[in-house]
Amino acid sequence: MIKLEFKVPDNSITGLTQEDAVTRHAKAYSNAILRALEELASGGSIGIRNGRKRCGFSLLKCRLGPVKGCGLCYIKLVLKLFEESDLLTALPDKLGDCAIKLKCFDEQVRMRFPATKIGKKKCQSVEVTSYLAAKEVIRKLFDYDRFCGGQGLAFGRDGRNGPYIAWTHLKNWSAWDMIHELDVDVCAYCNADAVFALRIDQQKAGVKNTFQVKELRKRSPLDHFYGYSEYPCLGLSLYNLVPACTRCNTNIKGAKKQDIRLHIHPYRESFDDGIRFYALFKDYASLTFQKEDSRVMLVLRSPMECEDAKLMERARASAEFFHLEEVYNQTFKRELVDAVRRIIALPNSYLEDLRDRFPGIGELVLNRTLIGCSLERGRINNERLSKMACDLNDQLRVATMDAGSLAEAFQPS
Repeated sequence: MIKLEFKVPDNSITGLTQEDAVTRHAKAYSNAILRALEELASGGSIGIRNGRKRCGFSLLKCRLGPVKGCGLCYIKLVLKLFEESDLLTALPDKLGDCAIKLKCFDEQVRMRFPATKIGKKKCQSVEVTSYLAAKEVIRKLFDYDRFCGGQGLAFGRDGRNGPYIAWTHLKNWSAWDMIHELDVDVCAYCNADAVFALRIDQQKAGVKNTFQVKELRKRSPLDHFYGYSEYPCLGLSLYNLVPACTRCNTNIKGAKKQDIRLHIHPYRESFDDGIRFYALFKDYASLTFQKEDSRVMLVLRSPMECEDAKLMERARASAEFFHLEEVYNQTFKRELVDAVRRIIALPNSYLEDLRDRFPGIGELVLNRTLIGCSLERGRINNERLSKMACDLNDQLRVATMDAGSLAEAFQPS
């Protein structure tokens, strides 16, 4: 919900800065991919080495064969974009420009060489077939699954078999490490579900009644802001990988397409700046304190203090894209009602009593105890539903309002 950045936590001396993450990512893939693209663009083919033998590398199991026509043009386009922008570490705006060029190329190929109908089946032209084959080659080169498994890419030449690429083990760099180093604990799109990078110690029986402990790593998914199937050359782009929950990434987004010109990009700007949650109900008296209270509804509106019209428009589009109002009003109704009750029922005198009773108590601990989260906007990415709580606290303003004037704050401007 706020802009994603690699930053060293206050209590850590081992975290990665933005520059460290970019350097590590580029070192793992950039040189090998560039050399492989140059080889492919010249019309050559490349082997893929899988595993090792005692006497050296194993036989080539797969070969990225030469492609012609539109396929070769596509590879040359990817090479040009890589040389101009370095697709692995390009910033979001650059990735947006690259996505536009790739989309235009795709449309031109399909318009110039439409499928022909033979009988009841449609047959693709040789040019389109070559183009699709080239995309598959690029997918193998920018292999996202290998990154998830903590593997880097190396390029080499063999006197017998020619140029090849080989996947190598990376130390401390993978999709798991990326989520861990971002220091993000909640989904960047909805702020409602957790994002995690877990270490799990698993005991396995060994020989002679001994036990071995193996560390398993489990993580949340990374969403491709620009879809991996449509833009395979952006599959390893650092700023195209967004930590997201399964609901947003798979169930809601699915095959739908995002665009930096229309939606919030989590690495470019803050969703929190462009839109606010507001609780709506008829008046103060209508809010009962029964077990279930369905008369509270949450809506998303642009804040008056935001002067960036384009940012507000993209924020609204992103909220609609991920159906945030429906998600919160249906899935998190109980948490919504509880947050409103806590904020309204909290008198100033109780806050002062706690401060007097526990001298030195910080605002962060105080708010977590009473409201359920810190109410610090800088920590929105680290606490579930904290944006909703911060927005409702600003709306209701119980610290400076009495019950009579509170109803006037329920309707957003």
